[in-house]
Amino acid sequence: LARSPFSFFLSEQLKPFRDFFLVFFFFVLGTQFEPAAMRAIALPALLLCLLMMAAKYGTFRWLFKRTGESTAFSHEMGARLAQGSEFSLILVIAEQRAGLLSENAFQLVQLVTVFSLILSSILVVARFPSPLASNPKLKQD
Repeated sequence: LARSPFSFFLSEQLKPFRDFFLVFFFFVLGTQFEPAAMRAIALPALLLCLLMMAAKYGTFRWLFKRTGESTAFSHEMGARLAQGSEFSLILVIAEQRAGLLSENAFQLVQLVTVFSLILSSILVVARFPSPLASNPKLKQD
């Protein structure tokens, strides 16, 4: 079903809505940032981000290898899945609004996730096939 002509048609027709809500989501996220607090936690957030990405990369790479995938595929998928997700941001927003998470912890999780999205994107476009690849040999639609 995901590769059917109808799926591709629907995906193309809904792109403007997807893009609008994606921009809206990150705009709302940006309004939650407190620059003064971010400066104070930038280094710990970067270290946690690198630790999280390394752990996720290793875990996914190992799991893919264990299921019989090739080393190259396992490496690429581990790298692509190493980033934090937008879903974690939704969860921490809900937890913070429910009073279950301190403001500092909320800011830390936000910054770790944003750092991981940025670093992962840079890694993927520099090293793996992608429509946005920085290396012409890796450009792929």
